[in-house]
Amino acid sequence: MATVFQRNGRWHAKIKDERGRWATRSCGTADKATSKAWAADWEKKARDVREGRVDPKAEAYALAEATPLAEHVDAYAADMVARGASAKHCRNTIQRVRRVMEIAELSKLSAITPAAINNAVKVLRDGGMAKAGLCHNLRAVKMFSRWLWRNGKMRDDALASVKVGTVQKSERVRRRRALSREEFAVLLATIEKAEVSFCMSGSERAMLYKAAVGTGLRVKELASLTPERFDLEAEGGPAVRVVAAYSKRRRDDRQPITVDLAEALAVWLKGKPAKSPVFNLPSSEHTAEMFRADVRLARAKWIRAVADRKERRERRKSDFLAVEDKSGARLDFHALRHTYITWIVSSGAAVSVVQAMARHSTPTLTFGVYSHVTLADESRALAALPVFGTPKPTTEKNILRATGTDDVSPHQTNTETSAPRAHQIGRENVRTGANECNYGAMLRLAPSIDETPEFTGSGELLRVGAGISDTGRSGIRTRDKRICNPPHWSTLASGRTKKL
Repeated sequence: MATVFQRNGRWHAKIKDERGRWATRSCGTADKATSKAWAADWEKKARDVREGRVDPKAEAYALAEATPLAEHVDAYAADMVARGASAKHCRNTIQRVRRVMEIAELSKLSAITPAAINNAVKVLRDGGMAKAGLCHNLRAVKMFSRWLWRNGKMRDDALASVKVGTVQKSERVRRRRALSREEFAVLLATIEKAEVSFCMSGSERAMLYKAAVGTGLRVKELASLTPERFDLEAEGGPAVRVVAAYSKRRRDDRQPITVDLAEALAVWLKGKPAKSPVFNLPSSEHTAEMFRADVRLARAKWIRAVADRKERRERRKSDFLAVEDKSGARLDFHALRHTYITWIVSSGAAVSVVQAMARHSTPTLTFGVYSHVTLADESRALAALPVFGTPKPTTEKNILRATGTDDVSPHQTNTETSAPRAHQIGRENVRTGANECNYGAMLRLAPSIDETPEFTGSGELLRVGAGISDTGRSGIRTRDKRICNPPHWSTLASGRTKKL
């Protein structure tokens, strides 16, 4: 039974809460009758919840519904920061959520429906947004809806039935390609002697590109490297370490490298101050501009390297070191990571190995986005197929054994070329029951024909009529019909023929 009492001029109620425990609540009024009515109402609601007549979360849902949607978005942003999300990821996600909510004109949680969100996405699509951007916006709204449900703001995930879909390579706005080994060699040879650009000398940029292709690290991961992050003499092999604060996976990464790259880095790191960045990189946007400028410079020098005008025109038409090729794929600094993964895939490494070295969560991302097939890869794959050629015609000289008149010893037998043909002759005569007796020729060509499974059990029968002499001459010396007219092949196979 709820009771009320007065403390410091205010009335308080003592009731049993939803868990059956005594609790004290402030009525916030100086009127005793009003306090008693409130106390009775609170205790009745607690009893209904305790006895299962009322959903205990109904009050929380009602409170969340009364809260403006913008405040829920702000709470979602604060929770993302508390969970360790990067500032860029948090900013982009909240931006996309607010964009969709504004287009759909949503102000309450109950207004979040699949139809409203799909209509907002349609508006973005009609406005010219690419499919990749639409997927990003839709995925951000779905994450927000799932967060509302998991945190008790809504009874269920309102957008669980909405599908985001996938973006194919041909549908991507920014499609990258990988450099070939020849292109990368020409690029390095040109940049090592180039002038200072974007506050980096030519040798610095060349070493940066070597490290990017040799490790597959992203631009921000490369910018975070200090001399202490290079384990060039480790027992398990040389490697580069990226701390969790700069890794995209938010964990410490150890990336193995080749011995050649380790030797080049060892020379490069001499004299570098400790705990200072090894590469003085510009911002992300300027890094892409720097790489494209170097690619254009290398391509121009490659074209001018030949004196013949016709060959120059052919080089200008080619995609060699082109910032954008004929298919629309472009080169930027992140294309070096594509190059790293493509070269590993072309080496024939296992899927799990390539995924681990690329540091991807799924092989779909590794092989579907970062791996690029070249004509050389297709040629190597075709070389592994069997050769389907037409066999050479067999001549009579290869079929019949030499008798001493073809400049060949009469005892010499070409077993490799004759044995298969002899087997075929024997099978044809046994199966057809021909009157012509070719067993002599067959035995001359394949003396061990009785070892063949089809003729097991009939070897003695075939040898009787052969009449092979010491001089090597052979022929039929008997009129036995069992030899000239052999039984059917099925009789021989069953072993019912009597031996002579």
